[in-house]
Amino acid sequence: MVTEKINILLILMLFLCNSCSHRYKEKKFNTDNNRYSICFDDKQEILKEITTTTLTKQLFQDYIECSGTIKPSLKNQFVVSAPVQGFVKDLFTYTGEYVEKGKTLALIENSEYISIQENYLVTKSQYEYFKEDFKRQGELSLENATSLKVMQSAQNEFRKTEAKLYSLKKTLDIIGINCDSIRPDHLRSTIEIKAPISGKVNMLNTKLGIFCSSENPICEITGTTGQVIYLKLNKSQVININTNRPMEFSISTKPEKFFKTKIFSLFPMKDDPDNFEIYADIQNDSECFNTGIPVNVKISAIIDSAYVLPNEAIISVNNKSYGILKTENNCFSLEELNTGKSIDKKTRIISMPDNIRNTVFVVNGSQMLYQKIKISNKEIR
Repeated sequence: MVTEKINILLILMLFLCNSCSHRYKEKKFNTDNNRYSICFDDKQEILKEITTTTLTKQLFQDYIECSGTIKPSLKNQFVVSAPVQGFVKDLFTYTGEYVEKGKTLALIENSEYISIQENYLVTKSQYEYFKEDFKRQGELSLENATSLKVMQSAQNEFRKTEAKLYSLKKTLDIIGINCDSIRPDHLRSTIEIKAPISGKVNMLNTKLGIFCSSENPICEITGTTGQVIYLKLNKSQVININTNRPMEFSISTKPEKFFKTKIFSLFPMKDDPDNFEIYADIQNDSECFNTGIPVNVKISAIIDSAYVLPNEAIISVNNKSYGILKTENNCFSLEELNTGKSIDKKTRIISMPDNIRNTVFVVNGSQMLYQKIKISNKEIR
């Protein structure tokens, strides 16, 4: 009875030893190529769980992800100031108000406005007189009833008065006074400052009774359309970016919705040439965003061809990337890879030794093999 138990025990031990001997065929560290590897017998079940692939080369669209802010376009941001100096007699707006184009924002008063209108009426009268005199002297000159010198003098007075009249007309147009409405008994001491565009009053820089001029703006208005995305990137990030590159952005309140745009300006900063300022138009005018809100941006970089592997073939450990190579005789070795971004479930391989370019990589089972290599070799360098 004891002999039978001993025999059974020996058979079990022999079976276990035999099973262990078939677990791995070989495990080693190859000093020639600095790789850890592990090999299996042909009969090992683990080989049935492993699938492989080779490096493939394809067009690879790279992206740069960054953050920026929404700013008003310079083409749609107006600083409103008085065309000529004067005192603020009345105000009809406030900071943060939305105003329609043409709305009166303020009344500016100055007695000089009366003098300009008076000068215009006098010059207009002189213009009519000298116009008729020049016409009359020209007719007399043709009949030899007057000298050429007299006719030229009349012409000179007419031309000077004509130039002055049109200059005053232009001044009144700038001020905002209609020349046709000016009468001797209806001279205005105030002018209206109107909104040049529809938009929000961002800054009101005046009060009642304040003296203002073209150098001291009354307010600033930002239009509801014509906004831009502003970004600041360092030199290394803009290597593969240029103007007209497409990009997408989303705002924090709608992170799931992306809006398309294009870069229209890219230039180094004056005070810091290692950083670049980038501007992109917001092409969807149906959307209006609050100025200054942060946005998440995804810029399409220049398309290039690159080697790629499926994401499942990449093992990431301690900020390093590895792949499992399948070599002869069912051997598998660990290879460190220099990887880039993952897009469409494929990882870009930035650089690798030339001798592994045509090698077979493990896809399914890569994590399992990594653990076995790690356990059998105790440490992965």
